[in-house]
Amino acid sequence: MNVKRLLIATALAALLASCGGARDISGARGKSVNLYTHTNTSTAELSMALSIDDYIITSFVAGNVSTFPREVFDSARVEIPPQIHVLATLIMLVAIAILVLGTLLGNRRASVET
Repeated sequence: MNVKRLLIATALAALLASCGGARDISGARGKSVNLYTHTNTSTAELSMALSIDDYIITSFVAGNVSTFPREVFDSARVEIPPQIHVLATLIMLVAIAILVLGTLLGNRRASVET
């Protein structure tokens, strides 16, 4: 149990140190969420730009040859049956429900222990 607490304390200290002088976990959370938001946004923009660039270059150069970017683009135009959308939505909702339930139970268990 002491090793677990030591690892958590070390990780928390590293998080606080990397967040530019945050004094507690709420300050570190705010700063790290801000950093992650910008990182994720720039990553999404870069990957979108590279994908579009790859498709445009391929469509100009390839001619009538079927390449991977064209196959991906053409497969996106194929109509997917509504049953697949319903099934994907149900799977996503079940996964979200499991995550929310686990978080609520974890918070309840943590508040009972303290």
